[in-house]
Amino acid sequence: ALEKTLIALNKGYLNQTGKNTYLDYTHCEIDPNLWLGIIAGCIPASDHNPSPRNCYQSSMGKQAIGVYSADYNLRMDSNVFILGYPQKPLVSTKTMRYIGFDKVPHGSQVILAICTYGGYNQEDSLSINRSAVQRGLFNSIFFRTYQTDENINKTHNSEKICKPNVVDTKLMAPADSYKYLENNGIAKIGSFVQGGDTIIGKTVTTKSKYSNAKNIDASVMLRKTEKGIVDRIIPNEQEPISINADGNKLVKVRVVDYREPILADKFASRHAQKGTVGMIYNEVDMPFTGDGIIPDFIMNPHAIPSRMTIAQLMECIMGKAGCHIGAFGDSTPYNDCSVEDIAKVLEESGMERYGNEILYNGRTGEQIKTEIF
Repeated sequence: ALEKTLIALNKGYLNQTGKNTYLDYTHCEIDPNLWLGIIAGCIPASDHNPSPRNCYQSSMGKQAIGVYSADYNLRMDSNVFILGYPQKPLVSTKTMRYIGFDKVPHGSQVILAICTYGGYNQEDSLSINRSAVQRGLFNSIFFRTYQTDENINKTHNSEKICKPNVVDTKLMAPADSYKYLENNGIAKIGSFVQGGDTIIGKTVTTKSKYSNAKNIDASVMLRKTEKGIVDRIIPNEQEPISINADGNKLVKVRVVDYREPILADKFASRHAQKGTVGMIYNEVDMPFTGDGIIPDFIMNPHAIPSRMTIAQLMECIMGKAGCHIGAFGDSTPYNDCSVEDIAKVLEESGMERYGNEILYNGRTGEQIKTEIF
């Protein structure tokens, strides 16, 4: 019966005797990690976090920008974000290795300082390094596909994908909006388009027994708030025939936009320590170590004590130790790796055992009078 089961955590628990009693297990877990789903299994050292943080991260991990598919450059999805320079995590779990997370990662490694500096990282906001952004950190690519077809409906309206002609077409936009269209009615690849520009020209011809046929403009325009470059069109040389379910002509145009992090963009660690960008500092204004290392991100120390995300601090020092000895860290939960074990490796590689550094103020050059993690 279910209420009579006694489940061992792993095979090491079997045949253990207590002080006086022999534990009579009925079942054994294959591995404690199998309690966790795929996304929770990607949280490093999650057994050192409070359960609510792991729940929050299990929701946020699904929102991370990365490489969702290896053939994204050929696909015409409605809208998609791709991380420009994704990186394999220094610290990973067994689950991540099984699902191929090292091949299609959803994030980047950053140099993080946890300190108050300049006051623009209060209340879960982050200060970030402008030079790191200019070198490609968290730059992303946004694709949006626009499509239309030549539909013929029961009221005898006929549609045509073409370059609308101002002479016989009503309700046209200003002439400047059609400047990227070629004679087939589709925008030229490489065109830099902005909100309101027409990317697929189309007219609807209304026929009525009372009046002559009239052409009305029904072109597809770029969204008002977006910009980008036309980078792929169907039909093309490889796919010359493009039709919809009814057998009518179908046209798709994909627009790509390259984006950099800006104020108010949201970032998060794998421990649900989320925050938005409060300030983008020039590199010269950021704090630096004696070796000249400058953080990419500065987060506020007040985000740590109440949330108790000890695993984030363990991940940080494990990653730092890995950098110094040239190794990847394994932070699979329930693997008996303690803070002191990691601290020992960090100390042996010549660093302060808990990841602290002496930093200097970027604006005055003075030593900051406290050690910074």
